[in-house]
This record gives sequence, structure tokens and C-alpha cells, in this order.
Amino acid sequence: MFRHDLKHTSRTKYTGPPSPDLSWKYKTEDGIVSSAAIHSDGTIYVGAGFNKFDLKDRYLYAFNSDGSLKWKFDGVHGFFSSPAIGPDDSIYCVSNGDFLYSLEDVGTHANLNWKTRLEYFFGLSSPAIGYDGTIHVGCPSYNYFQVNPDGTIKWSYKTDWCIISSPAIDEYGTVYIGSKDHNLYAFSENEKKLKWKFSVGVFYDGHLVDSSPTIGNDGTIYFGTDQYGAMGRDPIQVTTNFWAVNPNGTLKWVFETEDGVESSPAIGPDDTIYFGSYDGYLYSVKDDINQGALNWKYKTNDSIDGSPIVDGDGIIYFASRDSYLYALYQNGSLKWKFKAEDGFESSPSIDAQGYLYIGSFDGYFYCIGTGGPDVGVEKINTPTYLPPGIVINPKTTLRNYRENVQNFNVKCEIEKYGNIIYSDIQNIEIMGGETKEQIFSPFKIDDELGALYNITITAIHINDENQDNNIKIKKMITSENFPPNKPIINGPTRGKTGEEYSYKISTSDPNGDNVYYWILWYSGYPGVTWNGPYESGEVIFINYTYQNDGLYLLKVKSKDIYGKESEWATLEVRMPKNKSFNNIDLWISRLIQRFPTLEFLILP
Repeated sequence: MFRHDLKHTSRTKYTGPPSPDLSWKYKTEDGIVSSAAIHSDGTIYVGAGFNKFDLKDRYLYAFNSDGSLKWKFDGVHGFFSSPAIGPDDSIYCVSNGDFLYSLEDVGTHANLNWKTRLEYFFGLSSPAIGYDGTIHVGCPSYNYFQVNPDGTIKWSYKTDWCIISSPAIDEYGTVYIGSKDHNLYAFSENEKKLKWKFSVGVFYDGHLVDSSPTIGNDGTIYFGTDQYGAMGRDPIQVTTNFWAVNPNGTLKWVFETEDGVESSPAIGPDDTIYFGSYDGYLYSVKDDINQGALNWKYKTNDSIDGSPIVDGDGIIYFASRDSYLYALYQNGSLKWKFKAEDGFESSPSIDAQGYLYIGSFDGYFYCIGTGGPDVGVEKINTPTYLPPGIVINPKTTLRNYRENVQNFNVKCEIEKYGNIIYSDIQNIEIMGGETKEQIFSPFKIDDELGALYNITITAIHINDENQDNNIKIKKMITSENFPPNKPIINGPTRGKTGEEYSYKISTSDPNGDNVYYWILWYSGYPGVTWNGPYESGEVIFINYTYQNDGLYLLKVKSKDIYGKESEWATLEVRMPKNKSFNNIDLWISRLIQRFPTLEFLILP
């Protein structure tokens, strides 16, 4: 599926190639901007012939994983958009003609299940398959379509201009899609209705929503806008080109770039947002609640309108019109790059064996990688500070980054003042794409206060080609146990009843211990005693729908795994209400903050 999943996170649990080794390439007769869809059996589907007005190739290709051609399907006018694979293994694709196709892969060729006309002479939006099998797609006819699995039109909604954006769908069945009419739309999949639309500007001021949206873990919708592709109109340069919108359709923040953004964003394992721009930069941005904060940006030599993908190790892969495919580390430094014979607009895809697939304007479909095994150390599950004299069992989380089961050794070493004082090696087997916690033999911490230990965990697989994630080191100091810091609560403080709102809660523990949260709401929400555990610094999300007008008080405290408790953190939230209720609720809220013990007498 385009952008890997229904939320368009473009994040895979598998790792990509550790070096830019060309495995194979296949020459088509035209440029490729379609991104590949990969079946669980290893078949790769991709379209060629992106420009129907200068068409040299018009086929949807099916390749075996070794690069041999399985079959090709005649799409008459070629393919710009990317195919999707349905739950019944049907392949859905939109041609540059006016048809949505449903195909069956029968091995030697593709059987046509059905084709449905979408009312226009070319299609650029990539289909998404909803939870009930409905196919969602946009069209330059201004319409967003819902199509039944049998090919009949279920429902359509007409916007005010063309749609080339591809739909993203959240876990609640809300469908998000952009339009050149300067709006992001939210539709209900089940109720066949518009939920809301968010305007990024006024027609025509340079804010065309061509980017396909991506949905974050907390429901935030991220997307770009650009000023290109409006027939008969000159581009209007703007700088506000990347947007974050709340699930209720209100603005969260907007981020400035030097040129438009058609690239769809990817979201890393730590919720970092990555996207390309026509200004030639790949951006790394953190959602800082009230703003998009720039982590770094990486400069290429031409525009980036394709989208990045993030692998299981956090490596970012993307391509530019400068003819290079790039792999970057999470800090923005270059891992490797691969040169094609022409530029890229396609987005990369990664399969379960670590091969990366991408098409280019040069007409080649490239497969990069060796398919070698990859296992790694994901984290060390030992606190940074520990009391002296106690006995611990060092723990680690290991990951298998490939589809097949892998067996390998894992070694734990503890060093004190340059001397190795502990070593344990164990054998472990992990299912494909899974993680597993490994516990080592006991180790007693010295009685010396303030002693420093280095814990090193190493994954040892004789054929592992990716060394970046094989070793992790963590420092541990014996010292006093301190309580967690006062929690931080971020989220809306005003709103409307009946709407669901999301809040972020986090704290850090000075000792690096896991923490629990006690969450209390005044006015309608019961307390949840010691919910957890969570990692120190981990952000958790709570959702709440306000049923009544009034003043709500959210209170949160935390404790570490040894029972040390933090201070209470509070956040006041107001819902619209009449003045008489305002005063009494405000008085009760102030009273609770001044005399916290009263809370347990007042709370329902």
C-alpha cells in the first residue's frame, strides 16, 4: 500500500540495505513515479508511464523477488499512482485513463476482476483499502470516491477542485484527503458524510493540498501544501507549507519551508516527522505541541517531491530529482547514497528481507540490497542509577529485523574502571519481525557509592551485514534513588462538549527508572491508580470527551518502580458554560489546588 499503511506513516519494522549495493534493475520504456506495493509472497507491483500525454509505456508490472518479470498488465494510459493490495490479495490500481482496476494475480498473468470509471481522463491519487474492504481514492474530477469491493460506487463527495492527494485512514474509520481547493477533508467511512474540512488558505493563494496526509500516534494529521500544478495560474510563492491539524479539524501548528511541500511525511519510531520539499531539503521536525520544531534539514541538489520511508532501525530513505537515492541516520548524517541515470519522484519501499525498491525517471526499476540477515540490540532495560549492594539481572530487548526466524547469540559485559568484571553470553531465537526481552545471570552491585559501570550488550550473528544496531552501551552509577520529576501535561485547555481531545503526559526519572502514572480528573473522570509502567521520558496519550459544560481539572503524578513519588501536576480545561457555573467550578478548582486532600472528598 502507498506509504506502507492506512495512516501513511511510511514506517516498517524491517531494516533497509546497509550499503547501496545494486541487486538488480529492470528497464521499462518510460519513467516510473509509481511506488511499489509488495505482497507477502515477495511479488512486487509497480506502474510505469506517468505522463499520458507523452506515453511510452502503459503497464503495471509484477516482478518476482529475483527481478524476473512475472507479468505485466496493460493500463492503456499508463500509471502515475501506486497500487494497493487488498485483504483478499486483489490488486487495486488507478490508471492515467479514467479507470480504477481490480486485478487477480494468477501467477502467469493478471485476471481483470472489474474496472470502474472515475469520471475523468487521468488519475493521480493512490487507492487505500479501508477496514471493511471499501476502496478510497481521489480524482481530478474534484471527487473523493468510496468504491465497494465489487467495483460499484458506494458514495462520492465533490470538492471545489482537483484531488491528487491519496487518502489516509485512522483506526476509527476517519478518512483524510487533501484537495487543490486549499482544504484538508475528513470523512466518516461508515456514515458516508463529511465530518469537517480545514482551510489552509483562500483560492488561489498558493496553498494547494497535493500532499497525501499522514496520521500521528495521537491522531494529529500532517501534510504539505504547494503552489504548483494549477492550470492557467502562475505559482504564488508562500513559506507556510507544512501543517499539523488536530483530529477535530483545528490548527495545531504550521511550519515554514523555503518552497512548497508535495512530499508526504513519514513518522519515525520516536514520532519524529520527516518530509521533503521543492527547496531540495529533507526536513526532520519534532511536534512540540504548539509548534513544529526543526531538528535538522539535509540539502540535496534538486527538489524532493517523493516521500521518505523509515526502517526498523530508524534509518531514513528518500530520493531527489538530483538522481540520488539517500540513506540518512536519525541525526541527519549521510549513511550512503546511490546514483541513478535520472531523477526520482517515486518513494522507496522495503521488503521483509531488507531489499529496497524504487523507480526513476530513467525508466529503471531498481532493487538495492543483499537480503542478508539483520538482528540487533534495541535497548538495555537497566536503570541508569541503582542503589549500591543490590543484586540485578541485566535485561535487554533484541529485535529480529527480517521475516524469517533467526537464532543468534547475545553477550552482556559489565566494565568498572576499565576492567571487565562480568560477562554472560546466551543463545536466543526470535520470530520474524519480532522483539524479545533477554534476561542475563545475576550481578551484584558493589557497596561503593558512586561507582560507575558500563554495560555493553552485543548481538552476534555470523552472517549479519548491518553492524549499526548490533551493539548498545549504557552507563550505570550506584547512588541514591530520586523521585521522578513533576509530570508535564500538554493539550487543549478550551474546547467544545462532545469533541474528543488528546493530552500528552510525560516525565523523566533522574535514575532512569520506569515510571507509573496516577491520573485524576475533577468533574467526571475516575482516577486510574498507578497506570504503567512506562519508560522514563516516554510520552503517553490519554483521550477524553467532555460531556458537560464546566471547569475540568486534570491532575497527574508519577512514581518510580521503587515507590518514590513525584509532585502533582495540574491542568485546567474549560468547556463553554453559563456564568453562574463558571464561578462555583473555579472556586472548587482553586480550593482543591490549595488543599489537595479535599480532592478525595469532592471527587465523584
